[in-house]
Amino acid sequence: MGAHSPKETRLRLALTAVGLPEPALQLEAWDPEFSLHHPATADLGYRQARVALHYDGGHHGADRQIDLDVQRNAAFERRGYRNITVSSSDARRGFTRVIVEVRRHLGDAGDLSRKESEWGVNGTSERPLT
Repeated sequence: MGAHSPKETRLRLALTAVGLPEPALQLEAWDPEFSLHHPATADLGYRQARVALHYDGGHHGADRQIDLDVQRNAAFERRGYRNITVSSSDARRGFTRVIVEVRRHLGDAGDLSRKESEWGVNGTSERPLT
């Protein structure tokens, strides 16, 4: 599965351009409090480091979408992830804030200089909790 928008692609390219590992796309986390039928999904992320990136475009200002975003973020937090929300203002600034946050969190997780695919992670969903 690829990026769902050109903005997500630009974010991915900005992360890798500064030497960060290639993030997984459409990172999924199963959480029964979120849904028993489908996973919470982050636009990009680093499963091993437990970092989830959410690119919030214009539609994320609608009340229903805000509620869904809060539930999604809580699902990732319950699974031990750090959520980083990315906005269009981050894009205008070259994603500097996001890059700094990702670097800090990847550094906290240890040596993550390799691509996630080299860790045996391919961005597929985790299995539901039983």
